[in-house]
Amino acid sequence: MKILSILLCTLFLINALTIGLMGHPALAQSQAPDFINVIEGLPLMPGLIEDVDSAMSFDTANGRIAETIASGQVEPGNILGYYKRALPQLGWKRLNATRYQREDEVLIIDITKDNGGAVPVLVYFRLYPTKTK
Repeated sequence: MKILSILLCTLFLINALTIGLMGHPALAQSQAPDFINVIEGLPLMPGLIEDVDSAMSFDTANGRIAETIASGQVEPGNILGYYKRALPQLGWKRLNATRYQREDEVLIIDITKDNGGAVPVLVYFRLYPTKTK
């Protein structure tokens, strides 16, 4: 009985600390990552907003092609670091700092930034098939 009490107290403390560190559970869920609309399973880094009107996607004989743009006041190095950590967990193999491959598709992440920093960073996501028939 004493072990059960200790276990319940421990679980209560962990829950209290989790809520204290993350906020209310419902709020923590609302901060789950968004995903790019035209590339399934590709997370949208917090701080970026996808321009849904610029997105396009279509299937070809070689595979699917998809492109979209996101923008925000985020440092390019942070963007590359985010995707370097996130994409391998989703099955993407890193080819270089801006190129990833998963199965028969290649994802390219291009980032542009105005030198003055007044214009948000633009991030271009491009998905292409690796093979041509």
